[in-house]
Amino acid sequence: MTSTDLNPSALCIPMQLDAFVLNEAVCNSGKAFIAPLVQPDYSSLQAGPALKHDVMPHLDMSLSYPASINPRLADLDTGKPRQDRLGIYLHWVLPRAFRSGSVATESALQQRQYSDQKEAKGIPKEGSGPTRLAAEGPQFRSVPDRWVVFRLISRSTEGPSDPAARKKTQQLTAFLIESNCIRYIGEKELDEHDVETEAAPFLDHSRSSGSQAGVYLGRKFRLEDWTGAMDVDDPPESYHHPLTLVDSANPLFADYQAHNTNVFSMHDDLSYISKDDGQIKTMDSAEASYLVLGFYGQKHFDPLAMPASESNATRLDSYFMDLQKPSKNHEYWLRKPVLPLRTLCRGVVTNIKWKIGEAPGKVPADDAAILFRRAHPFGIGNDLTDAVSAYFEASPDGDKKNLAKAFKSLEILAQNPDDSEASQEAPKMFQPNPGGLSWHEKGKTYGDDENGQRSALAAPSKDKIQTLHDLNAAQLVRDTVSRQYKLFQHLLFCEWWKYQAIAESAHDSMSHSEVADSFADAGQQQAERNLIRQEVDRLVERLNLLKSLGSQLDEQLQSLSDDAPEFTPVAKATFFSVTDPTLIIAGMDSGWPSDTTSKVSVSLDTDHLVDDRWIYKTNPQLAQDIQGRALAKLPRWMQKVSKSLLFDWASNIIQARAAENEWHDTQPWFPLFIEWELDYFHIPYEYWELHEARNGAVRYRIKPLEDLSASSKITGGGRGLSGRTEILPEASKTLQTLAKMIFARSNPEELNRFLPGNAKEELLKELSLLTSIFSAKLNGLTDHLLTLVQGTHATAQDSIQGSQNSSIPSTERTNPFERPETVEYLADHIGSEKTPYGDLSNHAAQWQRGNRPDITIFRPVTHGQCRFTKLNLVDKFGQVISAFDPQRGQPFHPIYPCVSDSLSCQLLKDGTKYANTAEAEPEGRSQFFQLGPRINQDARLNAFFVTKDDDDNSEWRRILEWENPIWGWLVINFKDKSLQVFEGDGKMKGELLVGAGKGDHVKWLNPLASTNDVVTVDSDSSSELVRFMNLLTTKPAYLKHIWNMLIDANEHLHHAPSSYGDFLPAIIGRPVALITMGWSLELATQPMIDQSAKRNAAVKSESLLDYEFEVKIGDKYSLSDGLVALIPESSPEDETKNHLIGNFNFECLYTQYGHFKSPEGFASPAKPTDIPESSPLTVPKEFCKLSPYFIDPAKFTSDAQSIDEFTQEHNRHMRIFAGMIDPFQSVHGYSGVLPVQSLRVPAWALDIAMKNITTFFRYGPLLLAGDIPPSLLTDTKSATQASPVIPTAPATPLDPSAAEQQSIPFAVPSSGKWSWIQPRRNSKNERFIYEYPTKKPVNKFDLHNGPQTAIEGFLKLETSLAEEAHTLPPSTVPSLGRDQNRAPRSNPAGTDMGRVPRSLGPQQGAPGSQGHVEQQDPVSTQITANMSDYLLEVGDEFGLLGYEPRSVTWGERSARSQENR
Repeated sequence: MTSTDLNPSALCIPMQLDAFVLNEAVCNSGKAFIAPLVQPDYSSLQAGPALKHDVMPHLDMSLSYPASINPRLADLDTGKPRQDRLGIYLHWVLPRAFRSGSVATESALQQRQYSDQKEAKGIPKEGSGPTRLAAEGPQFRSVPDRWVVFRLISRSTEGPSDPAARKKTQQLTAFLIESNCIRYIGEKELDEHDVETEAAPFLDHSRSSGSQAGVYLGRKFRLEDWTGAMDVDDPPESYHHPLTLVDSANPLFADYQAHNTNVFSMHDDLSYISKDDGQIKTMDSAEASYLVLGFYGQKHFDPLAMPASESNATRLDSYFMDLQKPSKNHEYWLRKPVLPLRTLCRGVVTNIKWKIGEAPGKVPADDAAILFRRAHPFGIGNDLTDAVSAYFEASPDGDKKNLAKAFKSLEILAQNPDDSEASQEAPKMFQPNPGGLSWHEKGKTYGDDENGQRSALAAPSKDKIQTLHDLNAAQLVRDTVSRQYKLFQHLLFCEWWKYQAIAESAHDSMSHSEVADSFADAGQQQAERNLIRQEVDRLVERLNLLKSLGSQLDEQLQSLSDDAPEFTPVAKATFFSVTDPTLIIAGMDSGWPSDTTSKVSVSLDTDHLVDDRWIYKTNPQLAQDIQGRALAKLPRWMQKVSKSLLFDWASNIIQARAAENEWHDTQPWFPLFIEWELDYFHIPYEYWELHEARNGAVRYRIKPLEDLSASSKITGGGRGLSGRTEILPEASKTLQTLAKMIFARSNPEELNRFLPGNAKEELLKELSLLTSIFSAKLNGLTDHLLTLVQGTHATAQDSIQGSQNSSIPSTERTNPFERPETVEYLADHIGSEKTPYGDLSNHAAQWQRGNRPDITIFRPVTHGQCRFTKLNLVDKFGQVISAFDPQRGQPFHPIYPCVSDSLSCQLLKDGTKYANTAEAEPEGRSQFFQLGPRINQDARLNAFFVTKDDDDNSEWRRILEWENPIWGWLVINFKDKSLQVFEGDGKMKGELLVGAGKGDHVKWLNPLASTNDVVTVDSDSSSELVRFMNLLTTKPAYLKHIWNMLIDANEHLHHAPSSYGDFLPAIIGRPVALITMGWSLELATQPMIDQSAKRNAAVKSESLLDYEFEVKIGDKYSLSDGLVALIPESSPEDETKNHLIGNFNFECLYTQYGHFKSPEGFASPAKPTDIPESSPLTVPKEFCKLSPYFIDPAKFTSDAQSIDEFTQEHNRHMRIFAGMIDPFQSVHGYSGVLPVQSLRVPAWALDIAMKNITTFFRYGPLLLAGDIPPSLLTDTKSATQASPVIPTAPATPLDPSAAEQQSIPFAVPSSGKWSWIQPRRNSKNERFIYEYPTKKPVNKFDLHNGPQTAIEGFLKLETSLAEEAHTLPPSTVPSLGRDQNRAPRSNPAGTDMGRVPRSLGPQQGAPGSQGHVEQQDPVSTQITANMSDYLLEVGDEFGLLGYEPRSVTWGERSARSQENR
C-alpha cells in the first residue's frame, strides 16, 4: 500500500465494556450487597414540600438483603424474583476525550477566535443547541448518541430445553440504542414500562423545574425493528442535541449504570418466546459475547467531522489519542491536514457465563466486603499523601512502614524545600482563591536584574507615587466589593430557596389583594414569607449599592490607568478556604481502564481488513445475519468497517481462540462513589491550644489536662452529617506526579538526606505498583457546619422566566423573586452551588441528633472530633460493600481507620494509652479523628513591612516597594566582643564593648565620632534605633542578654548564602536587621451566617469575629526562618513608666534564643510592665493573637478621602512588632488555621547595607619602630572634626605625596583598602580623628635612636572582597551559621562527618603547630573561598579571631577571646 492509499473515513476508538450478571444467587451472597435501584428524582425540583437539596437520595441498604425484599430484583407482592430484571447488564466506559472539559478564562472569552478554538477541539459553538451552561462554565464535547449492541450466543452454550429456543438463541442478535431520545412517561404509562431498567431520568432544559417528573432519556430497539433515520438535517424535537455528559445535571450520569440505562448501558434479559406456550421466558443458561459500536446519528454533531486547519497528529493529541503501532503510511497521514472523519467507538466482552440459579465463580466484591469489615483498610488525612502515609505507617508489613517513612519525607519536602526539617502544616488542607489585584510599574523588577546584580530602587516621581497610591487604594475597595457582591448573590439565592420550600405555586400569579384573602388564616407561613421578603429587600438594597460603587470604582481605575499606562495590575496574595479530609481505601482494584489518564491508542478504519471467507464456509447463517440484518440499517460509511469488526469478533469466539476482554467467569468490580455518615462532636474552643512540638511543628491540640469524655460541655451525642463523594481512581499516578514535582523543586542536599542513593527511583517504582488504592474527599462536611448542603438541586431559572412572562406589574407581585430588580442578581446563578438548610425538617432534626434547641448547629470555625457511622462503597452496577452491617436490628460495630498525625487524637495524660475523645474508647484504639480549629470561609494571614511617615505621631502603613524596611543593623564583633550598630543603609552608629561598663552605664564608642558619651538623633536617624541604643547603655544586664541572644541565634540560624562572603561584615560577624512588621488575619467577605430556619432565636449563633487565633511568628527549629526577636508595641502605661519608650517597648523582647531551654520548657512571658528591674529583660517568645476582621466596603464611598480611609482601616487591624531578623532568611507566621505566611527583606535593601557597612577592628597597643608620623605630634588645622555620632565628612585624608612618610607600617592582606584610624585629643581636650594609609613593614625590626612609640586605634577595611575579585583556593573556617549537614533537630547533639579545615603551618599563626584535623562541630559550615582566606590571613597576622587548627563554634570562640583578653 502506498502512502496515497491511506484514505480513512472513520477513527476507531476502543472503550472498556463491562458485563454484570444479576440473579437471585448474586443478591443472596450476604457479603457484598446489591443496592435497590434509586434514580434521580427530578420532581423534587418543584417548589413546596417536595423540594429537596439533592435529587439523588442515599441508597437504602436495609432493603438489600435477602433478595426477597430487594425491590431491584423481587416482586414485593410475592417475594419472588422478577424475570424481567434478571440477566446481563452491560455498561461501556466513555473514552477520555468525551470526559475532558474546556474552561475559558475571562480574557479568552473576550477573544474573537475563542469560538473557533472551541470548534477545533470538537466543542460546539454557542447556538448549536440549547444553552445549558454559563459562558464561563466548562464546555464538553458531545458524545455518541447511537449505539449498536451485537450479541452472539456461542454454540457450545447449554441452551434452554426447548429446541426451538435453542435454535433461536444460536443466531446473532442486534440492538440499537438511541441515547438522546427524550421520552415523557406519565403515571398512566408506568404500568407499561419498567422505567428503572428501560430509561434514564433526565432534565429537560426546555421545561420548568416543576415539570420534570416523567422525563426520561434513552430508548432501545431490536435493530431489525428500528425505523429511524441517520444524518438527517432536521432531527425530530424529541431528540436532545448535542448530548454531553453534563446535560443531566447528575455527576454519576456517565458511569452509574442505574442512572444511564439505554444511554450508556443496556439490560439484556436473555428472554425468548417459548413455542410451547407462547410465554416469554429467560434462558436457563447461556454463554454470551457482546460487541458495542457507538457513533453519532447526525454528522454535524460529530466532533471529528468538524473541519480544522490543524494536522491529524495535532487533532489526535487534542483528543488525548495516538495511533496504535503507526507505520510509515500512518506517519504520512498524521502530517496531513485534517480531513473530516467519523467517530466509531468500539467495546467488546466475550464468553459471559450465565446460569439462572448460580452466581459467577468469582465475585471480587465479596472478597472486598470481607476485607472491608475485618481489616478496616481505610486511611484518613488532610490530603492524599497524608492519608496514604497514615495507612502504611499502621501496616505490620515492614516494606509498607518504609514506604510510610518515604511518604513522610515527601510531606516534609513538599512543605518547604528549603527547610526540610520543619513539619509545619503546608497548604495541603487549603484551597487557594483569588486575593485581588495590586498595581505595579510595568517591567520593574525588584531584586536581582537579568545580570544577577542588585541595585537600589529609585522612587518614582511624586505624581507617579500619588497615582500608584490612588490605583492601589481604589483597587483594594474594588476587590472587596467584588467578593462581597458574590456573597450577597449567594445569600439572595439562599432566601430564594427558603421561599421555594414554603411557597405555594397557586399564589405566584395572584395580586396583593387576592393573596391577602387566601392567607388570612395562614399566619405562620405568611410570617415566614414576610421575613424572607424583608431580607430580600435588604439584600437587593445592598447589591444595588455595591453595584453602583463597583461601577464608580471601575471608572476611576480606568481613568487612572489610562493616565498612567506604565502601571499594570498583578495578582495579590491569595485567600484560602479549608478543604475536607481525604479518605483512602486500600486493598482493592479500582476497575477503571488503565488509560484513564493517559492517551488512548486508536486505529483507522483502514486498519481493520479481515478475510471473511472462513466464516462464510463454516457458518453461513451467521455470515448471512451479519451481512444482512446486522449491517443493512447502519450508515453506509460504517458498514465496511463494522463488517470487518463483526467478522473478527465472531471468528475468535467460534474458533475458541483467545478472545479480547474475556469475562473469565468473574463479576466486574468498579467502585464509583462512597456514601458516608459521621457523628461530629463540637468541642468548645477553650479546650484547644496551639501547640509547638519539639521539632518546631505548630498544630492545635486538646489541652493536656482536659478529659473530653468527662466534660459536661460535650453532651447530647454527636451531630449527624452525611455526604456522597465520587472516587478518584488514579491515586498511584497522582502520587507519582507529586513525587516527581517535589524531587524537581527540592534542595538536592536535603533531598539526598531524606532519600539517599537510589531511594528516589525505588519510591517511584513502589508508587507505580499502588494500583489498589483510591481516594475520596469527604466533600460537604464543612458545608454542613455552615448549614449548607451540596447536591443537585433547583435553581432560580423558573423565577427568572416567571418574571419575564408575568403580566402583573412588578410592584404588585407577591413573589419577591419575580421582580426584575431581584431577578437581575439571580440570573447568572452565582452562589447557587449550595443550598441552605432552611426549613426542611430532615436537615434541622436529622443533622442535630437529640434535637437540642439550646445548641446552635452553625459553626463558623470547625473544632471537634468525628467518627464514622456509615461508610458504603458503591460500584457502577450497584454492588455495595459496607463497613457497617446495613441490615436492620444489627448491633453497631465501630470501625477504626488509620488516622494521620495531623488528625489523630491525643492520649490522656494519665500514663495509659486511652485516647482523649468525646466518648470513652477502649485502650489503644480510637474510632475518632480530630479536626483542630480551622476557619470555614476564605481568609488569609497578612504580613507586611510597615512604617510611619512621622516617627511617633502618624499611623502605621505598609512600606512602598522602593522604601527600605530596615532601620538598623546589629553586628557582633567577636574579636573585640563588641556590639556594632549601624543605620538602615549601613552607616555606622556606634559600638559597645560588652562587659566594659562600670556601674549601670556603658559608653558608646565610634571610631568616626567626636564623642561617645551621648547618643543623639540626627535627621537621618531612626528614633527607635536611638531609643534602643540608649537602653543598651543604661541597662548593662539588658546588654548582656542581648549579647547572649545574638550568640545563641548565630549558632542556630541557617548558614548565610555564599554571596555574603563577599561583604565586609562577614569578617567580624553575622548581621541582624532591625525591621517593623505588621500581621493581620483578613476575611475575604463578611462572616457567614446561619442558614437554618429552625434555629432557636434565643440562642445566639457563633460569630467568626468573636474568635481570637494564636499565631507563632518565627521558628528557631526551621532552617529557613530568620526571626531572632520580637518587640511589641508600647502601651500608654509603658510610656508613663519610662519616657525613653517610643513606638516599641524594647524592655520586653520575645525570643527563643539565649535561654538555653527547649520550647516545651518555655514559661509564659511576663507582661512588659511586670518585669522587675533586676530581672533579665528578654523573655521567651509568646504566640501573637489575632482576631479575624472584615471591612464592609458599603460603608465607604468612591471619593478619594473615603477610599484612603478604607486602606487605613485595613492598616489599623495590623498587629505591629519591631523585629530582629536574619536578613538572609524569611520570617514565617504559623497559625494552624491557615497556610504559613512569610515575609522577606528585599534583595536590593540588603545589598545596599552590605556594601555600605564598614568593618572596624580594635587593635593595639601597636609598637612602631621609630617615631610616629609628624601629623600626630601637633594639632593641625587640616584635621576635620566629626559630628557627635556620624561624621559630616570623611576622616582627614593625608597628602598622597607624603603617604609613604605618614603611613603606618602594618602587615595587612594585599587585597582590600586598609587604613588606620587614630583618635586623639588635643590640649583643649577636643577629640580628633585621623585616618592613615598602611604600608608593608620591613622584614626586620629597625632599632632607631630614641624611644619607640606604642599606639592604639582601629583597622578599617572599606572595599568589599567582591570588588577586589580576590579568588583563592577553597578552604574551611569557622562558620557564621549552622552547618547544612548538621544532625536532625530531633537529635541536636548529634554530629556528622562535617568538612575538613585547611591545615595551618607555623607561618600561618599557630606557633609551632602542624596541620591538625578534627571532626567539625555540628553548628559549623563553610563559606566562600575568598572570604575564608581573608579570615585566615587576618587571624594569622593579627590574632583577631583566635583561630586554632580546629573548627569551633562562635560560643566557644567568644569564651576563648574573653580568656585571651
